[in-house]
Amino acid sequence: MKRSVKYELNSIVSQIIVIAIVVISMMISYQYSKRWDMTKNKVNTLSQQSTDIVKNLQKPVNAYLFTEQLSKKKSIEDLLSMYEKAGKNFKYVTYDPAKSPQKAQEFGVTSDPSLYIEAEGGNRERISDPTEENITNAIARSLSVKEKIIYVLSGHGEATIDDNQKTDMKSLALLKESLEKEVYKVIPLLLKETGKIPEDASMILIAGPTSKYFPKEIEIIENYLKNGGRALILTGNEFPKENKNFFDKYGFEFEDGYVYDKSSSMLGVEPSIAVILAVTDSDITKGFQNLKDMYFMPLTSAFRYKEQVEGIDVLPVINTTSQCILKDSKEKNAEEEKSYTVGLTVERHVKGTDKLERLVVLGSSLMAGRTIISNGQNLNLLLNSVAWLTGEKNLIAIRPKDEIFEPLNLTPRESAQFMFKIVIMFPVLIMGLWFSFRVAKKIAGRK
Repeated sequence: MKRSVKYELNSIVSQIIVIAIVVISMMISYQYSKRWDMTKNKVNTLSQQSTDIVKNLQKPVNAYLFTEQLSKKKSIEDLLSMYEKAGKNFKYVTYDPAKSPQKAQEFGVTSDPSLYIEAEGGNRERISDPTEENITNAIARSLSVKEKIIYVLSGHGEATIDDNQKTDMKSLALLKESLEKEVYKVIPLLLKETGKIPEDASMILIAGPTSKYFPKEIEIIENYLKNGGRALILTGNEFPKENKNFFDKYGFEFEDGYVYDKSSSMLGVEPSIAVILAVTDSDITKGFQNLKDMYFMPLTSAFRYKEQVEGIDVLPVINTTSQCILKDSKEKNAEEEKSYTVGLTVERHVKGTDKLERLVVLGSSLMAGRTIISNGQNLNLLLNSVAWLTGEKNLIAIRPKDEIFEPLNLTPRESAQFMFKIVIMFPVLIMGLWFSFRVAKKIAGRK
């Protein structure tokens, strides 16, 4: 065989091998793609809660995106593709309303962009602002087939759910707004007028009463709970002593005084606000064990065990730092710095049934108020408490991720090293590889 022909054959074979390697690499990378999110706050990565809900979908959930805006289309599709990769039962499709008018009419599209989430055999949820928080909550709502009703007790100085003037700092208006974005309906309840808790109640909310409940009201609450009722109870330093006795049957009691957190000042917070830096691993705090996930609990009560009551499980879920004391306490050891339990869950099986009585008791009602609820993980803790109480494990709370601009700051020496590697070393490496390849081809041609 002539040397020139042999040389050409070697060249062709080499090119075919290179092309094959590139094609196979592309196929593998497409099949097993991996993304690296280099942002500090992981804004380009789904939260663990979103990943879990999509990964555990038991039936198909489809997303339908309608938009003509190319810029928004790409960013929303990037987000939806992360959901699609997280679980095999989630799929999405994009339509241009102008090119698919029948489809747009079928969905009732009125704005651009519009995103619809629909579970098989479930609800269809519309989203006008497709953020991760909104999409995940819409998935949860699409899976739920029944609206949950929360009755908020009133008549004894409790925090109200309405604040039209936006002046009441104790108001639960923001909590109500967040709950009603999900599958809940929040309704005030005056027991002295109704004389009972309605049968359609999914749970009740008692938020910081300042006067004692009447014996008949206590009886109504107890009867509701012992038959498998659910309650979120927010206490505080103004919680009446007579109301505290209600918890004796569960085996725990209130500490004397409120928690004074000496470590709060390091964060620029008043010591009367307990700053919770760590929580136990429970259903309502799952995924929030990082140091950045703080809870702010003003004038919070603390709890201690009295005795173990048969058939009742009491689990502490929120504890303060070890730099706390009790204020306004008559106890001799009130000045002793230690960690206090300021949040717990209670669960009891109702005998002879499959019903569960559930309580979440938190030491501060002010943590749900207008001025505090948006700080740290307060809102997420409250939403997760409600989800656990009502058995809606799919309804999760997700903290929005803020993009953080963080420039790369290099010293003059680091800058010089960086420039040397990019401007000199990298081109030299490429040229060396090219030269080695040429030499290898010449040697092969001479054989």
